[in-house]
Amino acid sequence: MFAEGLMLMVLGMSVVFFFLGLLVLTIKATSFVLRKISGTETEEKSLAREDKAAIAAVIASAIDHSRNMSMKAADKNG
Repeated sequence: MFAEGLMLMVLGMSVVFFFLGLLVLTIKATSFVLRKISGTETEEKSLAREDKAAIAAVIASAIDHSRNMSMKAADKNG
């Protein structure tokens, strides 16, 4: 009885794992095809580069501000 339950559990988990894997592959294939059809892949890459530059500028500004605040606090304390 226990072995039959274990076998049923393994079979059920295998079916679910296979179905989810198939679902992931289907979604990735659909995404690939739709990107090729719409032609927005190059626009996304250029926007990503612009976003990275903006993020780098914001991070640099935040670091500079933090350093300036630390210097002011150190001067104030002595």
